[in-house]
Amino acid sequence: MTALTRGKICVLLAAAAIGLAGCSGVVLTKPGSEDLAKGANQRQAGANDAATLSLRSALAAAESDKLRDRIRQSLAGALLAWRLRAWSWLWVLLPVLALTRPGGLAFALALGLWFLIRLSTDRAAFPMAERRMVAGLGAWSALWGFGWLIACTLVTGSATAYVETELSWRSAYIGRQELVPLTTWPIGLEWWFGAWWPLWLVAIVGAAVALLAGPWRRGVALEARLWTIAYLLYLAAVWFPQSSTWRLLMPIFPAAAMLAALRPGWARALLLGACIVLQPVWIWFCWHVNGADWTVP
Repeated sequence: MTALTRGKICVLLAAAAIGLAGCSGVVLTKPGSEDLAKGANQRQAGANDAATLSLRSALAAAESDKLRDRIRQSLAGALLAWRLRAWSWLWVLLPVLALTRPGGLAFALALGLWFLIRLSTDRAAFPMAERRMVAGLGAWSALWGFGWLIACTLVTGSATAYVETELSWRSAYIGRQELVPLTTWPIGLEWWFGAWWPLWLVAIVGAAVALLAGPWRRGVALEARLWTIAYLLYLAAVWFPQSSTWRLLMPIFPAAAMLAALRPGWARALLLGACIVLQPVWIWFCWHVNGADWTVP
């Protein structure tokens, strides 16, 4: 079995573990929770959530053009619109999201997961009109997820122009290689850590599973959790880990809220202390220039 095949199997298992852990944490939440509250009126159920109520008020107060533009151009705005079932906003926000960050395909996956969860656990309060709306938005998001690939193809006449451009960024690390989904993390971790890469892969997957399946997940709305799961699976499929990985992880900002919900208090203090102590490590690995300056984000 080649290293590439072994790597593909490892990441397939890793992706499955992350997805199953996150979705099990969602599905196993008992009926009556704020995420899957029963009832015919989903909006009314959401209004009982203090966080949702405050977000609803913020959206209603967005009368100025400046604030409306800020909401329209943000991933947070898309998640907020989804949470509040403001579907008309999503038709506008999703193209902006997909063209400004690698989120179109991940958002489509998140909507698909939400569709299946609602269908299996809350079918009575999931009317056909809303099902069609969610399915349409998922297809819309997926279409825009391929937006830059389509644009590059139309402009250059080459269907591989976009992928070749993306591959050029990682060629400085590993040379020219074909894009094989779910193999980039083993390849990248082996480049960074040599024979220790399986341990790093296990540690990364373990951390993701612990974050998405732990009790602290309940501090974040279902929609934000599904987005985090979908985006991590997207990165597992296509992203080559490099210095920009930290920047690419910023869209899963709901994970920070999960960490902020750690209990007891000493656990949060320990996490904060670890982040402070590890700052010199971060600076050394990602900002220290040693020879050619090509590793800085």
